[in-house]
Amino acid sequence: MGWDRDVREVCKREGVVYQGFSLLTANVPELGTPAIREIAIAHRATAAQVIFAFALHVGMVCLTGTTNPQHMREDLAAERIKLSEEEVAAIERISSS
Repeated sequence: MGWDRDVREVCKREGVVYQGFSLLTANVPELGTPAIREIAIAHRATAAQVIFAFALHVGMVCLTGTTNPQHMREDLAAERIKLSEEEVAAIERISSS
């Protein structure tokens, strides 16, 4: 909920690295939002890549688990996506509850 914004703030303040686990499976509704789709199209990326790029941008360590080699290649390629501050803010607003 809210991409764990409050927890991330505590981690940042205390010098703790936040690990994002199940970023995709825990946020399935968010993956299908118009904002994520638009950002994915703009970057020629998948919705999953956008979520991982967002997580990296806000300082999360992404913990993933896949046995699919194609998914792993796609997941790793997310680090090449450079989101704008506006895109990051739009993603932050998606799950604000």
